[in-house]
Amino acid sequence: MNKSVQKMFLFWPLVLLTAFLMALQIMHWQVLASLIPSNELPVIPTPIIKDFARYIAAQLFLWAFVVFAIWGTTRLTARLFKLDHNQTFYLGMITWFLSVLVIFLTNQYYFPRSIFAELMSALINPTFNKILLLSCVTLLSLELLLALLSAFLFLNKKFRFVMAVIFISGLSYFLFSSEFKNTVSDTKPNIIIIGFDSLRPDQLNHYGNRQNLAPHIDQFLKDSTHFTQAISPLARTYAAWTSILTGKYPKNNGARDNLLNPKELHLGDTLPQQLQKAGYETVYITDEKRFSNIDEQFGFDKILGPKIGFNDFFLGILYDFPLSNLIINTRLGAWLFPYNHANRAAHITYQPNTFNTLIKNFLREKHNKPLFLNIHFCITHWPYATASTSDEGFPPESVEKSFQFYQQSIQVVDKQFETLLNELKKNGLLKNSLVILLSDHGESFARAEDNLTSNPYVADPKKIPGPFQLYNQEQKKKSESLLERNVSTLAGHGSDVLSPSQSRVLLSFKSFGAFKNIPRNLPFTVSLVDLKPTILDFLNLSLGKNDGISLKPYIFNNTIPLSKPRPIFNETGFMPNSSIMLHASLPALVRIGVDEYELNSTNGRVQFKESKLSHLIANKQRAVIYKDWMLAFYPGKQKPIPVLVNLKTKEWTDVLTSPLAKQSPLPELLNNIKTFYGDELSL
Repeated sequence: MNKSVQKMFLFWPLVLLTAFLMALQIMHWQVLASLIPSNELPVIPTPIIKDFARYIAAQLFLWAFVVFAIWGTTRLTARLFKLDHNQTFYLGMITWFLSVLVIFLTNQYYFPRSIFAELMSALINPTFNKILLLSCVTLLSLELLLALLSAFLFLNKKFRFVMAVIFISGLSYFLFSSEFKNTVSDTKPNIIIIGFDSLRPDQLNHYGNRQNLAPHIDQFLKDSTHFTQAISPLARTYAAWTSILTGKYPKNNGARDNLLNPKELHLGDTLPQQLQKAGYETVYITDEKRFSNIDEQFGFDKILGPKIGFNDFFLGILYDFPLSNLIINTRLGAWLFPYNHANRAAHITYQPNTFNTLIKNFLREKHNKPLFLNIHFCITHWPYATASTSDEGFPPESVEKSFQFYQQSIQVVDKQFETLLNELKKNGLLKNSLVILLSDHGESFARAEDNLTSNPYVADPKKIPGPFQLYNQEQKKKSESLLERNVSTLAGHGSDVLSPSQSRVLLSFKSFGAFKNIPRNLPFTVSLVDLKPTILDFLNLSLGKNDGISLKPYIFNNTIPLSKPRPIFNETGFMPNSSIMLHASLPALVRIGVDEYELNSTNGRVQFKESKLSHLIANKQRAVIYKDWMLAFYPGKQKPIPVLVNLKTKEWTDVLTSPLAKQSPLPELLNNIKTFYGDELSL
């Protein structure tokens, strides 16, 4: 056997073994394919095919690198010890087996909710995993050192010199490169919005919660101007952020829920667009885009975070492979796997520090303009998990268990917030700035305190069942039929206007620089639509047309009286997401998805079917808050069903001729909601 054939004899068995291993891993895709009936498979747009091909190519690249590394290491080690052909072959097989074992053991250790980690756990418990992993890594490290020694001894002097230069250059880069770059100061203040997905204010110590889940957020709130009764116009991320950026309610900006076709939106004169004209660099950074497709069309110069698209929906199932899992949180992973890197939706591989690093790298760049910076943290969104979240009791089988994971996620996001503040300070971005802390919506766990109708009911004098009570019974039956289980529409967010824990949000302002905010709690009702006019007013720019009002006088003027009462509107999304909260069967959710969503052939994104929009909008719940009262309307068979709530006493009624209704400003409430929703609400 000649030398060239002898060298490659080991290579091809390694390729065949690796190909067989990849084929075994791909078998888990059949689980996903079985959920969708073949006659309901959508036509796959070209962008999705390209992304999928890129993913496969990335997998092949990584495994090809592993094969070449094993082959090269084995050949060099064999040369050092002058092994014969058969000995070299067996050493190669042992090295391949140890390498694969290390990959799977490391995946099990760092990503315990990976499907392959669960398979490994049936054979190897966590304690034995550490011992076995350490042993295998030690053996492979020893062989690698021997291979490097062999390379140094047998390669020519010129090659040795090149290798030494590369090594020294790389070491010098990491040891002596500048950590920070100068940030150019500007007379215009930086505007920094920091959002926390699904964060309920009542979980903070500032609101009286004694668990101290978020000490760094609470510390920030002590020196801020804080609005304790802030409301999200629609408790879904995309709709809420669209209202923040447009200063308009969903009815007026077109964002009636997540995942709408962009042509449904009315995005003229957004806040980022106006700040661009004022000389700002506009940036939006988030670690989840699955349901919130905020992009450049809003007026952002730069969007950072995972890539938006159809493939994002299959990260947890389709894109779960041990080798790529180990790469995802690296810079190489950001290039090879743009849908996975720093993506909280892919929670089995998501590490908070990866997203922190993405933010740090941006903040350390040189900025020649003042910043309009929006950073949205999503760890507090369902399923409230990261790669390092305790595996005990996961996935949660009840909303009560989900609540425990939710509180743990608040502790994680608080540490992310601490890291962000430190980076902003280090880079000089807080010297002249207005920082706004907010949550896009809250979260309900179907507890008594999450439901206004858990409070005293004030019936009409006849004491017969009111229309809302009958409606509730009907909805319960529909939920059981739709989701194959008894779920409450009060779980989750954006599913019930009578759940204040869904719509009540965090909203705080703190200024750094010449203008000083007045630290205090303001107890009157405001909305996220007030953000845009507030920021424009702070910068002395034209406010334009908005549904909100400027809150600047209340932030910087300690003597100004509270504003006169105004109506605040709130509506639900298209369908309850409590199915996720209580783990409806995956096939049922897939069927709902196939029925309600479609693929955009132009950009490859998932969006609501246009044919469903009119029906879904007609079945929304709507509410208006005015003074200390809320009037809500639920879709009924013939006409909308009313619920009137006294927000101070928590009493409610579904009979608008009851004594409680007569005590309320019912004419104003009815007029406000009729005028605003118009033909959508036929009263």
